[in-house]
Amino acid sequence: MHSRHPLSRALERAFPTSTSLEFENIREVPGYGLEAELDGHRIRLGRRAWCGLAQECNSDANMEIHLSYGAVMSARFTFSDALRSDAIETITDLMHSGFKVELLSGDLSRVVEQTAKALNIESWQAECLPADKGSLKPVSYTHLRAHETGRNL
Repeated sequence: MHSRHPLSRALERAFPTSTSLEFENIREVPGYGLEAELDGHRIRLGRRAWCGLAQECNSDANMEIHLSYGAVMSARFTFSDALRSDAIETITDLMHSGFKVELLSGDLSRVVEQTAKALNIESWQAECLPADKGSLKPVSYTHLRAHETGRNL
């Protein structure tokens, strides 16, 4: 496995490798995806625009990653996600304790908006890169780091 991203890991579990393909120059580009070469062609797995697709494919509320081979869009993989059973209670408790809860995600707007609504979070941003997520001021280490909920919910 070459990526730590949860969607890449889910894809790997769904399609265990049993191939003898020889990928070269494999690299992970944080916030964008994986890139490699196969038989002289660039392969990308990640954000739709980075893989060459400028617009969203449809309006469903699923997370997605794309696969491109050379200049050809080869596949779109969609994923659904469920909140942890204690997510709403945890967010509510944080808010009642005086924390300002914001949701920053690399996911598409429609996915993040749906999650924010389910958690009663008013302030949210979608399609964030890792650097965007790091721009929040951290909470004192003696308190919960409320901005680091991520996929742990």
